[in-house]
Amino acid sequence: MLNNFIKNERFLRFCGNLAEALAWFLLLICIITIIGFLFTLPKAYLHDQYVKGLYNLVLPKLIFKMFTIFLLLGINQFIKCLTLPDFKPNWILRLADKIIYIYAALLFINFVYNIIHPNPSIYSPSEWTLIFSGIFTSIKILLWIGAGMALKRIIPIVQESKSLV
Repeated sequence: MLNNFIKNERFLRFCGNLAEALAWFLLLICIITIIGFLFTLPKAYLHDQYVKGLYNLVLPKLIFKMFTIFLLLGINQFIKCLTLPDFKPNWILRLADKIIYIYAALLFINFVYNIIHPNPSIYSPSEWTLIFSGIFTSIKILLWIGAGMALKRIIPIVQESKSLV
């Protein structure tokens, strides 16, 4: 018996399946990027600036893509937790708040790193770009921390409501 309070269950399942497909697609892109990075690494020893550019641009993007993959898989698990009555949350959903907190910490570390070591090829660091970037980053960090705190409290409520039905 499915939950009665979910009105558009087919659409939710479609969104969950779409999130899972996007996660696996992003994982495939990350694997292709890592393989490409490994194939260009021996040639890159000749060009120190190339290696520095790869480490500064490719690796942070891969790390943030991995957290996006965890987020998409967590969305899929949360939708399954809502729609399937006998679904038990796996490790992604049980640790989702901690994954979100780590992501928020990495956002802060990335912001501080970009202030200390600005990359002029991406943008020209001025006072206004730093101020707006700081405001935007702090808003993102606070939203992610709030989402982690809310998720930590919502999952047990969902599990308890399923046991009462």
